[in-house]
Amino acid sequence: MSDAPRPAKDAQSPFSGEPDPQETYPASDLILRSCDGVDFHVHKQILAFVSVFFSNMFAFPSGSAPPTELQRDGKSILLLPETEDILYRVLILAYPARSRKLYSLSAADLDSACLVHEAAQKYQFTYAQNLVVEMLMEDTLVDAHPHRLFAIATLRDLPSLGQKAALSTLKLPICPPNLTFPEMRLMRAESLQKLYDFHRLCSKNASDIVEEAGGPLEEKDLGAEGSLTLDADQSLCAWWMQNAHVDGCGAALDFGMVIPAPWFPKLIQNAIPKVPCMPTGATVASEILAAKTAVWHLRSDCDLCCDEGETDLESFARRISRVIDEKNATSAREPGILGF
Repeated sequence: MSDAPRPAKDAQSPFSGEPDPQETYPASDLILRSCDGVDFHVHKQILAFVSVFFSNMFAFPSGSAPPTELQRDGKSILLLPETEDILYRVLILAYPARSRKLYSLSAADLDSACLVHEAAQKYQFTYAQNLVVEMLMEDTLVDAHPHRLFAIATLRDLPSLGQKAALSTLKLPICPPNLTFPEMRLMRAESLQKLYDFHRLCSKNASDIVEEAGGPLEEKDLGAEGSLTLDADQSLCAWWMQNAHVDGCGAALDFGMVIPAPWFPKLIQNAIPKVPCMPTGATVASEILAAKTAVWHLRSDCDLCCDEGETDLESFARRISRVIDEKNATSAREPGILGF
């Protein structure tokens, strides 16, 4: 048996090997040494509890320690290929009741996210794996770095994260500038192409939904349950009503087709051009409400449109926003669309 030379440093708390008066853990009985020479003082019983990998390792009879086995302070040393930083992050996530208190993921941590998840998977720290994904899925992180999170998802085969990140990319132009991050060079070109194609698919879907909402519609579809022709009170929106308008303003019936009030299709046409660039429900709702200024003068003489038009339009914008977001989410979940 040989005594290992004392390394340059021990890991930081809680893996330093120093007693912690606030903890009830017994003394550590194993050292995990990182590839850069930092010792992590850990507990076999805890590792066996949280990791199938270590549970199986410790299940074998230890017998007599071989002469070449490294030891320090009476503890066996297991050499691992991970760096101090990666090993600390994995262990702090794996140890019970510590993970979210001592370690949360920020944008600065994304450089190591793939390696942390890879190490957690390799050593079968299932809970730690799930925590990494949970932290990567946080809205603020995904919205701030959607393309990078999509790349991480493809590299680590994380469908839920990939779908959420892909949906968040729709809030940006299809080819945003300065799209550089470490995972970019590791991604397959096919994955980037699928993300590009997904944006185009959602752009077409959103444009089609908006354009169809501008009419005309078959008379039998007017006022159908869940229809975009209804307002918040489940009454017909002002532009689909045929009565109570001034002459030339209301909806018209033409061979079984209902044509909405003239100002509404013009409003829709004004809103459509910007939809393909960022095809989210929020973008569509914003463009619809912004487009009203260009057509509002067309209904200035109609009391019904003046009294109810704006309220109905706000309700319509909210409803069509939900329809588009639901359509995008459905597309993201379709097998093969994003490569998962």
